[in-house]
Amino acid sequence: MKKSVILMLALGCLSACDDTESVIQKNTYLCGNYDVEMAFSDDGATMHAIISGDAVDLALTQSASGAKYAGVLNDTNVVLWGKGDAWTLFVGPDETIIECSIK
Repeated sequence: MKKSVILMLALGCLSACDDTESVIQKNTYLCGNYDVEMAFSDDGATMHAIISGDAVDLALTQSASGAKYAGVLNDTNVVLWGKGDAWTLFVGPDETIIECSIK
């Protein structure tokens, strides 16, 4: 009995001390020549993206429809906008439009 109580307390401490965000969804897309892996925080406020091997955290920003995540990767503005399963990548100061398809 005493061992099980200690074990339960230890597990509770470990879960309470874990400050990593849980991920609710992971997707991989091909956006032009870019491989894009997307993982979303459990509240949807951030997207962790790996774009052709480079990691970037994108923040949810205002969008008229769908979900729009923006950030900076290697001094380049990056926006991923999605509605349903369709995603579009916008890159650079001129926001070059690159359509994405699921892998």
